[in-house]
Amino acid sequence: MIKKTFLIFVATLLSGCLMNGQPDQKDFPVLEGSYLGQKPPGKTPEIFPPISLQADKTWFWHGSPSFSPDGNEIYFVKYIKDKNLTEIYRMKKEGQIWAAPEKAFFSKAEYRDNNPFFLGPQTLLFYSNRFGSSICRIEKIDDPGSQPFALALPVPAGKILGKQFSVTKGGSIYVELWNNDDSDADIYCCKPADGKYAVCEKMSGNVNSTAYDFNPFIDSEEKILIFSSQRPGGFGKTDMYVSFRNADGTWTQAVNLGPRFNSAAEESFPMITPDGKYFFFCREGELGFNPYWVDAKIIEEQRPKE
Repeated sequence: MIKKTFLIFVATLLSGCLMNGQPDQKDFPVLEGSYLGQKPPGKTPEIFPPISLQADKTWFWHGSPSFSPDGNEIYFVKYIKDKNLTEIYRMKKEGQIWAAPEKAFFSKAEYRDNNPFFLGPQTLLFYSNRFGSSICRIEKIDDPGSQPFALALPVPAGKILGKQFSVTKGGSIYVELWNNDDSDADIYCCKPADGKYAVCEKMSGNVNSTAYDFNPFIDSEEKILIFSSQRPGGFGKTDMYVSFRNADGTWTQAVNLGPRFNSAAEESFPMITPDGKYFFFCREGELGFNPYWVDAKIIEEQRPKE
């Protein structure tokens, strides 16, 4: 009887692990080396994760992976289909081998945690609605005792903070702000001033349009802005666009990244890796979004000729 009870307990435990989508390390394929051991791409976008980490019937990627400054950790978001919720997961390279993904200790599905963004080796920003729609900061991602707190971003009246944002080396945060009734979305910049943030300012008409403009990525030097838009003239419902900062601080007219990146499907969640080598984005497929990557030099080729 004791043996039977023990076997039932083990079976239940294993079933729970599988339902939570957290495979045991022995069931996880060996991924060795930088960028999960994947072969670096050229100038044609390629799907990034191995099959074991691609979207399936239970979940899909809700954003591109976020890499730590040294490239030894990855944080990413799973959209759990049956719950209609998002959770943040992490993977860590131990030696040269990547450990199986596990849910970040601070992530709670009921708070729709989203968009992890590394500020440093141990400091992470992420979106959450645990304090209302806000960007949260956690100081020590390896310390379960470290608790997230919300940044105080002055959002203009009638607007609400969206889930996607990006941060420069100087601390400016580029965000998507939505109308309270979801009738429009535009890209804003929130700049630090005297130890706090000034009121978020809307980007110019060279960036924003009369359609939905969202999912901003800004490079650390604040020279390249890539984002998603549903403006007319694209290749699908949502395309990616890029704008470059001029010497006088203005921004060039945003241009569509073209058919190499955009398709009849939905493309979103642009991101350039901390080492500047690769450009990531997500493309919607039959099972949902998966991340793609490509040599980042191709983005610079979009810069207007002087």
